[in-house]
Amino acid sequence: MFENRVLVGIIAGIPISLLCLAYVALRRDTVVALFAGGDGSDALSPTAASALAFGTAAAIGPGLGLLAALVYAWLPSEGAFVALALGVATLLSVLAVASRTPLMAEKIVLNYVVALMLGVLAPRLVA
Repeated sequence: MFENRVLVGIIAGIPISLLCLAYVALRRDTVVALFAGGDGSDALSPTAASALAFGTAAAIGPGLGLLAALVYAWLPSEGAFVALALGVATLLSVLAVASRTPLMAEKIVLNYVVALMLGVLAPRLVA
């Protein structure tokens, strides 16, 4: 049973990885500049920052999908799971606004897109 949830979570995360990879590819210069960060000796080279950005985008989907599948198994209903996903997206969006994070509007949109994707995919795949 546990192995099934792990596989379902990884599968549910694939569309999120594709979405994140497309976002990084479309906004490459901006995202790489954010990942490069720092000044002086602690700054990443553009190549290293690009690799880090694409690697993070590829890995985040299966990780979130796995977490979603495991959490879904503990909740009483699909509605509760979707409500939790939207609640977490709202919390992360409020934190993005409060911290004045770079690319804030894009992060808020991605929070809700990911929450809705996981809210729909994980229950469908687990069932």
